[in-house]
Amino acid sequence: MFAFCRDGLLLDPEGSQRFIPFVEIADAGYYNREMVERAKRMKRGSTPEPLSITLSSGELIDLPLNVRDDGMPDLLTIARLIEQRVRIFRAEQRREGATKEA
Repeated sequence: MFAFCRDGLLLDPEGSQRFIPFVEIADAGYYNREMVERAKRMKRGSTPEPLSITLSSGELIDLPLNVRDDGMPDLLTIARLIEQRVRIFRAEQRREGATKEA
């Protein structure tokens, strides 16, 4: 399980919570060809595969996902949402840095 928070993702793997700030996410998987292939496989009715995100440290985290009732996976939808939040957060940080320098 995981949840979107204002500044990151809150993970709850097996009961021990972990917060991952968006700034620490290096790759949300949205532009990753492997993720597109996973989404295609899931659409054909196979078991859901996790969304793999990569942190700046190189750590790989798999987020469990479900397949919707219409058979479409949420894999790319969730990856896109995370990618957007990462970009927004980084843009805000750059803006704050530019303001402090001025």
